[in-house]
Amino acid sequence: MKIDGLDWIDWLHRTRQQMEEERKRRGLSGEDWLKEVEEHARAIAEEIAALRPAVARDRKPGANRS
Repeated sequence: MKIDGLDWIDWLHRTRQQMEEERKRRGLSGEDWLKEVEEHARAIAEEIAALRPAVARDRKPGANRS
């Protein structure tokens, strides 16, 4: 599989190196960087959950069906 003309593992390493350079440029510790990543991931998960349509299989038995 190719991404931007690179094998996926080469793309992954390039992306990781770019993120590491960005973290150092901003003067963030690894811990602070991971906190930012976690917050971003949480926001994305919430956004995806908000877009997911409600379907019958997601309802708990006995839940209000209004």
